[in-house]
Amino acid sequence: MEATTYYPTTECAHCSKFANRFCSRCKDAPILSDGLRKAYYCSSACQRAHWETHKGDCTILKAGKTLYRAGDILQQLFYQYREKLFDRRLAKIENRCSKLYIYDRNFTDHELSKPLREDTITVSFPEMMYKTPEDKKAVLVHIACSDAIAFFHDLAGYLLSACVFHKDHDQKIVGITATGQVDGAQPHDIWIVTLKASGEKYAVDLTGAQFGYYEPVSPWDEFVANRVRTQGFHKVPLQFRLKTRVPNQATVAHSLNLMISKDLVDVVKTWEMGDGEERRPVKEMFSFQR
Repeated sequence: MEATTYYPTTECAHCSKFANRFCSRCKDAPILSDGLRKAYYCSSACQRAHWETHKGDCTILKAGKTLYRAGDILQQLFYQYREKLFDRRLAKIENRCSKLYIYDRNFTDHELSKPLREDTITVSFPEMMYKTPEDKKAVLVHIACSDAIAFFHDLAGYLLSACVFHKDHDQKIVGITATGQVDGAQPHDIWIVTLKASGEKYAVDLTGAQFGYYEPVSPWDEFVANRVRTQGFHKVPLQFRLKTRVPNQATVAHSLNLMISKDLVDVVKTWEMGDGEERRPVKEMFSFQR
């Protein structure tokens, strides 16, 4: 049981008197299952007396809060990761009739004259081309779901290890190649995770912005009902769909991503250790109050 936080609310879960504090473990937790309840109390004594009753719901609620916050952080990290390693040459971006058109361009003679190496494959993200933050997110993650699965696999496993063993957006995205052809439909890869505390299944989708969905975590049934047209499952956990816009570009881009992705978990662990003084693990911070 963690410290109580004061907050004006309803009746005490133990004695039914007016309650002005709540359990900080499950504060801000999403309530996604029928029957789960956050607990409010009139005193610390009532909270202690009610803990054995509340503990089961609290454990599940806290696990859900941890998953959602971890998903948010992973998604923000992936946006930054893609921006730093952006390797698409774009001619323009247009938002027309609820569709976002992304136009590729050919390599310039100067670009083609450079040797294809890790330090020459990336380009600056075209900040002047997009009009809204949502469009920027969509461009960053367009056709990048396999990159998220492959290159963030270890980091996601590390950050989610503590907790896992709405259709408001209808944006469609259209890729236009340098020759003016429309890219064909691409399959979309996500993680499916199960909460240790409850056995509930969730979808973790870091690249949903390309379809107009910006929340990285959704209950699995809700995800299927609102977002999925057809689904398939692969026995191989990591799949690399490599880009082939010019000879050998795919190999170099893959090498660069693989090299950097291996360092992600080590960077987090190094930060946790601090300058000789151990810090609290990042994954434990997901349950803190906002």
